[in-house]
Amino acid sequence: MDVIQCTTVTSQSPLTVYVLNAAAITKLHAVEHLAMDLVSYKVDIAVVSETHLKWKQPNHCFTVNDYSLFCQELVDASMERHVHEQ
Repeated sequence: MDVIQCTTVTSQSPLTVYVLNAAAITKLHAVEHLAMDLVSYKVDIAVVSETHLKWKQPNHCFTVNDYSLFCQELVDASMERHVHEQ
């Protein structure tokens, strides 16, 4: 008979959350600066909002190593109209 031992690891420190309303993450080296902040502050969860991103800009341009990217893309009325007309 195999015995499986499960252990639970608990952290003594709370999670670190970083919240940023980026004014222009598309600027040169902005993602690199964000990545340095996340590493230096030892951030567990980063919530970054960016209202100036264009829908044509690929997500892979804004990824940071060791973090997952989740996007909520908003479509304005003129874009939605254009998509439905095609």
